[in-house]
Amino acid sequence: MKKLPPLTQFPYPGLRPFTRYESDIFFGRDEHTRELLKKLKETHFIAVLGESGHGKSSLVNTGLVSSIQAGFLDSAKIRWRVAQLHPGEKPLTNLATELKKAFAPTGEEESSPPSESSLPDEKYIIKLRNPSWYLPEGTCLLLLVDQFEEIFTHTSSTHKNTKTFVTELLRASQLSNVYVVISMQSEYLGKCAQFHNLVEAINQGSFLVPRLTHEQLREAIEYPARIFFGKVESSLVDRLVADFVDDPDQLPLMQHALMRMWNKAVAEKKTEIKLTLNHYKDIGEKNALSKHAEELYNKLTSKQQEIAEVLFRNLTDRDDYDNLCRSPVRLDKVAPLAEVSGEVVAEVVKVFCHGTDETDKPNFIKPCENLATETILELSHASLIRYWPLLKQWAEADAEDKELYLRLEKDAIAYHDYEEKLKQHQGWNQLKGNSNTSSTSKVPVLWQGNDLNKALEWQERMGNAAEHWVKRYHKKQSQEFDQPSFKKTINFLKRSKEKHGGNTPKEQVQQGVAKKIESLKSKWTTTTEKFTRGIIWWLFGSVAFVISVFMFAKSFEITTGILSIIIWGTLVFLSYKAFEHYDRYKELKGTTTKSKGLKVKKPK
Repeated sequence: MKKLPPLTQFPYPGLRPFTRYESDIFFGRDEHTRELLKKLKETHFIAVLGESGHGKSSLVNTGLVSSIQAGFLDSAKIRWRVAQLHPGEKPLTNLATELKKAFAPTGEEESSPPSESSLPDEKYIIKLRNPSWYLPEGTCLLLLVDQFEEIFTHTSSTHKNTKTFVTELLRASQLSNVYVVISMQSEYLGKCAQFHNLVEAINQGSFLVPRLTHEQLREAIEYPARIFFGKVESSLVDRLVADFVDDPDQLPLMQHALMRMWNKAVAEKKTEIKLTLNHYKDIGEKNALSKHAEELYNKLTSKQQEIAEVLFRNLTDRDDYDNLCRSPVRLDKVAPLAEVSGEVVAEVVKVFCHGTDETDKPNFIKPCENLATETILELSHASLIRYWPLLKQWAEADAEDKELYLRLEKDAIAYHDYEEKLKQHQGWNQLKGNSNTSSTSKVPVLWQGNDLNKALEWQERMGNAAEHWVKRYHKKQSQEFDQPSFKKTINFLKRSKEKHGGNTPKEQVQQGVAKKIESLKSKWTTTTEKFTRGIIWWLFGSVAFVISVFMFAKSFEITTGILSIIIWGTLVFLSYKAFEHYDRYKELKGTTTKSKGLKVKKPK
């Protein structure tokens, strides 16, 4: 039996978008929803456009869908089936999966999504061409494609299945009982020209999502709390509006801050739940998102922190516009990169999903439930990359690693091919002569200098996970992983090190330690010599002092007495210097001994 939609349990969803079942807490978008409905009456295809953080997904998922199902689009059309999807890496497969659910008879259990290895079920794509034959009489179909830009970021737009996916959407929008709505970041609009008739369809039915006004923000802040019999202090409302009205990520940041404050207010267990400025200050004010992320990260063990870095590096990428963006990844693809089991990775995921106590509930990663090895993980919102400095640092570092490796692989293959050609033409000696050619030459050369050191550092940091990491980036570029090319690249790196003597960071540290030890040994030797000379002079002085005292005791001559005093003073001075050098000798000996046993940590 089909399950009923879950009831809303919290007034604020946090970082994730609103779902279609949360219309009771969705405020501030009534005007925009009415405009969308008006456009959808005029054309069966609408592209909802806007920058990241403007609330496109929430507007479509919650505002539009709930209004359509309530009959606000057309009073005669009140029976609807909704197929909602993200294109992901396999858009046609995902479309077939959602159509299978939409065409299923009412009351049947929704089928589980196909595995990654399965092909699209073509019969459901064919059904989309004549949905009236398979849907109950008077039923309309709404195709909702959220984050449409994934056909550019997660797969190749030139792939046959991707083109078929777009073609089927456009064909379906021409039918009387099918409506198609896509949401997409506006910066990808130009790329839509790659698909026949897509730009024309967008021109006829586009809706650019505006930011919320002051009044709309107030509604989004105050009204959800009232639904749950809570209040928001008026001074806090004013502060939130002032902080977020001009922020490009106003909605996810504000919703996350409200969610955090609500959870803290509930945890206080007072008779009245009221959000105040003190709650806002406690969560970090406008920096609540980054503070929350840092708190969760700092609660992890050192090993879990290493896994978290690998996880978040895999959840980000750089798009064609050089912007950092989200990148979904299967849980079992992260595990070998972190060199742990999938269960261990899942434990880290749960921390960033559910938090560590009842006041957390971060929802930084989705999905949060039923984690399995084949689960596809994704950041809840791209604003996390922009506002959590540590994640941004990881994402940028991983993007730089990607660029470095792709350049290394290209040069390695070129060098290998050039080498083979020279061997075929008995030009091996020419290769040796050109191996030191400058980088501006067209002749492929081994790497050296800073590039070589960076590549060696990457290899050392990746360790045994290097091959898994390379497979991941080849897949993102819709390329098959080539084992021979990978081996050529590693061999090229090895030969570059042998010829030009590049050093990994660990080796550089070890060399620095060795130099320090040599320096200490030199100082130790010098100090030892001074100490030895001081002891010898002290012994001579002692003998001279004893003799002079003996002579003075026998003769009582003033000259002998003065000489004894001078010798005594010299003896005191030499003794002082000798023991001074002895203290320095012990200090250097201890430092050198410690340096010999110094352990060098593997750089991250």
